Amino acid sequence: MPNPTSSLNRDEVEKFSAMADSWWSLDGPFGQLHRMNPIRIQFILDNTGSLKGKKLLDIGCGGGIASVPFARAGAIVTAIDASPENIAVAKTYIKGTNITIDYRHTTAEEVKGKYDIITCLEVAEHVDNLSTFLKTITSLLAPGGTIFISTINRTLKSYLAAIIGAEYVLRWVPRGTHDWNKFIKPSELCEMMLNMQLKNLSGMILNPISNQWHLGKKVDVNYIAAFSANKIK
Repeated sequence: MPNPTSSLNRDEVEKFSAMADSWWSLDGPFGQLHRMNPIRIQFILDNTGSLKGKKLLDIGCGGGIASVPFARAGAIVTAIDASPENIAVAKTYIKGTNITIDYRHTTAEEVKGKYDIITCLEVAEHVDNLSTFLKTITSLLAPGGTIFISTINRTLKSYLAAIIGAEYVLRWVPRGTHDWNKFIKPSELCEMMLNMQLKNLSGMILNPISNQWHLGKKVDVNYIAAFSANKIK
């Protein structure tokens, strides 16, 4: 397999190495994603049993925060992102390791094939035409497969937490990262997932005192859902 960063010059290698350090630092701009990640992985494992040997498509992979543990758990991972910088960062991070991930700078519309598991984590709230996007990703699911979507509910609490709190008060993410009008209620998400069965739904809850995440029943801010390809008639 060719070296995924072999075409980069020295300045580009240094640039993306620095970006990778930022992506993978708990104290960096993606620190909350790292803290959230274990419960996302836990939910996915709880609803699949095992990732070993399964073809997994990670949509909107960013710098690889989720795709790396997927690969370590034995999945055959294809990870895509519309940002060439994100893909370069992800490739830089696994360079020189024994982690194998097929990182691609592309969109879901351009992906071919079928996958046992599809993950779309903290992506849906940034998509312009979500209904069309969801139709695209469900078409890539193999029979008996599962799609996992984590996103943000559209409530007053989510506006206060994800926008006012995270962007303006705590400055965990840059201002303007989120558009509250693009947040999606679980009921709306289920309606858009045509011919799919909701398998499981859980809230992803941040304890503001410990700054740690856990799974729970409250879905009024962040939540994660599992959808099966076999809808009950």
